[in-house]
Amino acid sequence: MGITSLILGIIAFILAFIPGCGIVLSIFPMILGCIFGIIGIITEKGKRAMSITGLCLSIASIFVFVIVTITMLVFAELEDDYETETTPTRTNVTYNMKETARVGDNTVRVTKAIRTDGTEEIKPKEGKDFVVVTVTIQNRGRENMYYAPQNFKIKNSQKQLQRPVVNKLEEATELGYGELMAGGSVTGTVVFEVNKTDKTLSLLYSDDYTDFEDTAEIRLKFE
Repeated sequence: MGITSLILGIIAFILAFIPGCGIVLSIFPMILGCIFGIIGIITEKGKRAMSITGLCLSIASIFVFVIVTITMLVFAELEDDYETETTPTRTNVTYNMKETARVGDNTVRVTKAIRTDGTEEIKPKEGKDFVVVTVTIQNRGRENMYYAPQNFKIKNSQKQLQRPVVNKLEEATELGYGELMAGGSVTGTVVFEVNKTDKTLSLLYSDDYTDFEDTAEIRLKFE
């Protein structure tokens, strides 16, 4: 019994250090090592050394088993948290007005949208309206970010895309160009020129205006 308990104890102790399948495989020799060790201590008087050693190894493998299992669970949870933090935010998602849309480390929110035929000094082309959209951009990353009106496009019902127009219609509040530090935000208006017949319009935002591969689409509802 002593030799059997010792061998099982050694096997269980070694297997308990192996993550994954080793932990499972160590359970059986661990239990058997304890049983044979106890039996050997009781029945083999004068020859208890190997039984005691086997029992001690089997018990020690239980502690190793618990420690390795807890360590694996902790690392698995940390890995899940890391993947959650580093997984890119969903892109090409559609939002409603006044919802906070996110692309990369930036968020954008449309607080107001109006259609207008301009002013006496500034008029859109014939058959067109100006669309004035008030947006708020916030930098939720750790590094500085640049912003510009070109980060936005407007999409009509025919899925045609248009960039903002450059005019002084909303000079006092126009978005303009700038840089935001981490946690910074800016609010401004972006102006587009669209056909009067375009009733279904969406605003597209991308943190990289050179390709617009990753975008947030916000359905516009006019006041």
